[in-house]
Parts: sequence; C-alpha cells; structure tokens
Amino acid sequence: MAKLDSIMSTSVIRLSPHDSIQTLVSRLSKGSDSCAIIEDNGLLIGIVTTTDIVRIFCSKKMKLSDPVFSIMSSPVTIIDKQASLEQANKIMDTKTFGNYPIVETERVVGIVTHNNVVQAINDNMRFHRHLQNAVLGLFLIYALGIICYYILL
Repeated sequence: MAKLDSIMSTSVIRLSPHDSIQTLVSRLSKGSDSCAIIEDNGLLIGIVTTTDIVRIFCSKKMKLSDPVFSIMSSPVTIIDKQASLEQANKIMDTKTFGNYPIVETERVVGIVTHNNVVQAINDNMRFHRHLQNAVLGLFLIYALGIICYYILL
C-alpha cells in the first residue's frame, strides 16, 4: 500500500507568524497551493487556507497589513510521513479540514489534501480489481485447457 510521501506535495508555502496577510495572499495567488503553513523557528504553529481568507474577508474583520498569526488556525492536525493511506483517511474522516501538513521528525515535509488521499485509495482499488480480473482470466484459461484435454482423450 502506498505511503503519503508518494502523493504529498513537497511545494509548501511557509510564512512566519509576523508576515502580513498581504504577503500570504500574494504567495497563494502565484500558484495552485490552497494553504500556507505558519512556522516559528522552523516549527509548525498554524495553517491558513484560502477558505479561511475568504471567510475572514467576507466578515471584514481584517486588514491586509494584519499579521498572519491573527487569522491562522492552531493547533494543526498533522499526519506522519510514514502513515498509510488508510491511516490518513481515518484521521481525515474525523476532521473537516481539506489540507494536512505531513511531518517527519517534527518538521513539515509536505502537504496532502483529503482529495489526494481519496484519489490514491481509488487508484489502488482499481489496480487490485484489474489484478483480480487478470488472475481470474488465467484461471479460466487453465480450466478450459484441462476440460479440452479430457474431451480430446
């Protein structure tokens, strides 16, 4: 079974708690990332997603000059890099988040989304279904060969 390190994104937007929301928005708008992690001295202390930004902008409770720590979510639900897809899915089923930092020795090494995990599990199931069909096909060919052998005797 695949591990998270095979599907996680290692491109992670990292900000300090005192960076401005303007910096956050600017960095998020330059790529396809949907979140940024907030680190203090290299340790994860929070996360901000595009959904958080939209919700806070709609409530008009922030200024672009405010620091990101004022809008970050903390504590953050993390998943170990060595976790299996099933373990990650169990964690995700108990939470309502879309993005999960992947950690190794207390350092963020990537980000995985709930959609990434579900897609990987689907791909894995599809592979096993094809493998089962191939084995069944080989068994049927073998069985037909034995039947033909006894008929021709």
